[in-house]
Amino acid sequence: MNQTFKVSACRSLLLLAGVILGLGACTESPSGSSGSQDPSKRPKAPLFEATTLAGADLVLSELRGKVVLINFWATWCGPCRMEIPDLAKLDQSYRNQDLVVVGISLDSRPESYVRVEAEKMGATYPIVLAGEDGGRDWGGITAIPTTFLIDRQGRIAHRLLGYTPIERLVELVRPLLAEEA
Repeated sequence: MNQTFKVSACRSLLLLAGVILGLGACTESPSGSSGSQDPSKRPKAPLFEATTLAGADLVLSELRGKVVLINFWATWCGPCRMEIPDLAKLDQSYRNQDLVVVGISLDSRPESYVRVEAEKMGATYPIVLAGEDGGRDWGGITAIPTTFLIDRQGRIAHRLLGYTPIERLVELVRPLLAEEA
């Protein structure tokens, strides 16, 4: 068994155990240190442009100056379905404080199906349909949900693997909102 497979299998088992036990997500900073690293050393988020399920253009570079939460998910993913109502609450609570929540669906199902499912779960934020390879520019998505928190400068402050309780999201978002633009 090669080393990469062992690490991936271990991470998957830890994520599954965390979800079953209610421990939530594994939090990683992009540089491997804690999320409180020097903001200037955070890696830049990949640029992307997409059309939301509502038909609006979404350009990540145009969101500079705001804190952006990007959540990779799929309709068939149980933890994703549990997390979406919390993301909607976060969106409603912090939208006026410059938080932008964006969902990126990795579904291969038709756009109409994803739209209906997102509405059923109460998603109040823009959803983009990226398909199964939609996470390639983000270093590859090895588990879903995967959430990226991007600071006001367009840098990745946190990468969260697995279901993340809303309390943890708030804990990570608030300091980013307090940072200078």
